[in-house]
Amino acid sequence: MPYRDFYLVVPPEYQKMECLLVNQFISGLMEYLKELYYARILSAGEHYGAAHQSPQAFHVIPEHIRSRIICSAHADTRL
Repeated sequence: MPYRDFYLVVPPEYQKMECLLVNQFISGLMEYLKELYYARILSAGEHYGAAHQSPQAFHVIPEHIRSRIICSAHADTRL
């Protein structure tokens, strides 16, 4: 449960991480919150294969200020 009242079904291959990767659920979460968002440049660059390095965290710029979401030690998002 990365956010209050927003639940994820975690497949067996992700159970060791205790959560899905952020880029696999962020669009559903933002749709649930009814909020527009943008992936920050490094996160977007990694998604499109244009990043030289993998960012340490998935960064999102939401329409309104929200607290940080921590799914597990391996999946971190800054909102």
